[in-house]
Amino acid sequence: MSEFYVRCRKCRSKLIAPDEKDCITTCHGSGSSPRVGDEQCFIEKSILYLKDEQLPKWLETLVQNSSWTKGKIVCPSCDARLGTFDFLSGQKCQCQHYVLPSVRLTSSKVDMLNS
Repeated sequence: MSEFYVRCRKCRSKLIAPDEKDCITTCHGSGSSPRVGDEQCFIEKSILYLKDEQLPKWLETLVQNSSWTKGKIVCPSCDARLGTFDFLSGQKCQCQHYVLPSVRLTSSKVDMLNS
């Protein structure tokens, strides 16, 4: 059985373990189906969105230390910049119907793997 996990592209440390993979969502939220004309929102692969209510412990600590405002997400092992979080601004996706999740990882900074 293969296990899915996310790791830092720079130092290869695991960031999201197999038991935490449910924290990953789409720009419209997990389980949501696209409306007519919304397909372009699901084509966007440069950002990995995370549910703020199911963050991995290391990331939850980082967000709590900033008082749930906004900041940069850095790797806990090598301090490489991996993404951002912003609970102050409500940005909308390309279709303008949905507010984007507040926690984002840049896909080019992480590897999503099945082992």
